[in-house]
Amino acid sequence: KGEQPCETTVVSKQHWDPVYELTWLQSKTQSECVTVSSDARCIFWDTRFLSEPVDECVLTDGAKEEPKRLGGVSLEWMQEAGPTKYLVGTEQGAILSLNKKPKKDVEVGTWFGLESKGGSGGHFGPVYSTKRNPHQVKYFLTVGDWRAQLWMEELKGPLLSTVYHSAMLSAGAWSPTRAGLFFVTRTDGWLDCWD
Repeated sequence: KGEQPCETTVVSKQHWDPVYELTWLQSKTQSECVTVSSDARCIFWDTRFLSEPVDECVLTDGAKEEPKRLGGVSLEWMQEAGPTKYLVGTEQGAILSLNKKPKKDVEVGTWFGLESKGGSGGHFGPVYSTKRNPHQVKYFLTVGDWRAQLWMEELKGPLLSTVYHSAMLSAGAWSPTRAGLFFVTRTDGWLDCWD
C-alpha cells in the first residue's frame, strides 16, 4: 500500500548480511517462508508476525570446538522430499542438509563435500544453485565454481561432476519433464544442457 512497506522485521532479529534466497513453505496459513544469508544463518519466518523469527539455524562446519560459520548462498526446499528437509549451499563450497522438526531446534544433519565431516568433492567457491530432482528427490544438483555436481542424499561426495568449464557457472535447474536432464548457465552467456 503506497511507497512504504506494510510490515518490516526488527533490526536486531533480521539478517546482518545480504539475503541470497527466500523460499515459501506450504503451510495452513500460507504465510511461512525461510531465508538464507551470508551471515551464516537460515531464518524461518511467519509473515503475519515479522517482529520475531519463528526459528533460526546457525550454519557451521559442525566442529565441536570453535566451529566455523558458513555463509549461506542457495536454498532448496521441496515438499515431496519431506516437509522438514532443507538443503543450503554455502560460500565455502559445502552443502548442508537441515532438518526442522516441530517443537525442536533446527539441526544440521549432513555436511556434503566437507572433508572435516567425511565428505569429499565440494565446490571451490560459493554454491550458487542447489536444486532437487523433481522426479527423484533424493538426488540433487549443485552449481558453483566451474562445474555442476550431482549428489545423492546417502553419499557425502558427488556422484557426478561435469567438466571444468572455461567460464564460471552461475545457476542450474532440472528439466520438469525429463528426469536426467539439467541445465547450467555460465558467466560468459552460454546455457549448457546435460543429459
